Formats: sequence, structure tokens, C-alpha cells
Amino acid sequence: VEEMLTLARADNMTQNLQLSEVSLSDVVADCALAFEPVAYEAGKPLPYTIAENIAVQGDQDRLRRLTAILLDNAVKFTPCGGEIHITAYTEDPWFVIVFRDSGPGMTPEIQQHIFDKFYQGDTSHKNKGNGLGLALVHKIVTLYGGSIQVESVPDLGSTFKVLLPLSSSS
Repeated sequence: VEEMLTLARADNMTQNLQLSEVSLSDVVADCALAFEPVAYEAGKPLPYTIAENIAVQGDQDRLRRLTAILLDNAVKFTPCGGEIHITAYTEDPWFVIVFRDSGPGMTPEIQQHIFDKFYQGDTSHKNKGNGLGLALVHKIVTLYGGSIQVESVPDLGSTFKVLLPLSSSS
């Protein structure tokens, strides 16, 4: 229900955005640290490499939500013993966050729809989500003038690459 409300509000986000300087390095690191115990207990190491002192203009809560959704999906779909890697760095003019997992991967047909509201490519996971998370991620990334790219191969995992504009002072 919370994701549905957030997504409904996202349609009006541009009117409500309170942009400020946000340390995206800290946001990504904090989310990775928060998910580390869950991933570890599930037998899924969660190594991460995050460049320090990278700032963007944005809303910390929404950027944390974006990161948490992508991490949650990686943990949810990666099998026990699989791996999840998070990398965050700058590639002027972008701050790049890469979420790579060794989950089941996706076919090209599924990839075409993963950002659609209520779409679930893997119906065997029906009880673990509502198909709104990636739609919300896409909306947040778009609102900040960024983009998200997906590379996935069935049985080999998925990589989500988020590009967000750097602040002018970075």
C-alpha cells in the first residue's frame, strides 16, 4: 500500500520536490549497511564499493527509497550462495550506481516491461511484491533528469545502472 501511495504521489512530485544538496555516497552506503545483515543471513554476500563525497541535488528520502528498492530486489531474487555487488562512482556529469546480482536474470521480453506499473515478470515470486517498485524507481530517476539501464541474461543475473546528474559543486 505504501508503494502504491508513493507512486500515486510521484505523478505530482515535480510540484513537491524540495531539492537540496544530498550526499548520495552516504545514502548508498547507509542502504548497503542496512541490507547487509539480511543478505548475510540469506547466504548472499553484499560487497560494495562507493566513491566518497559525491553530492547530487535531490530529496534524500526519495533517493534512499530508490536505492532500497533496487537492493531489496537484488536480495529477493538472488539465490542463497549467490552474489550481489554495489558500485557507486562518478562519470562526469553523472553519479553512477550499479546493482549487479547473480539472480535468475530476465528475458528481453520481460526487460521491456519491468518499469511498467504492476508488472511482475516472474510470477513465481507473486507473493514477494506488487510490481510497483521498479515503476517507482524509474519515476524517481526520471524526475531527477537521470536514467536507468538494465542488462540481464536468463540464469546469469541482472545489472541495473542508475545515472543521476552530479551537483555543480561536485
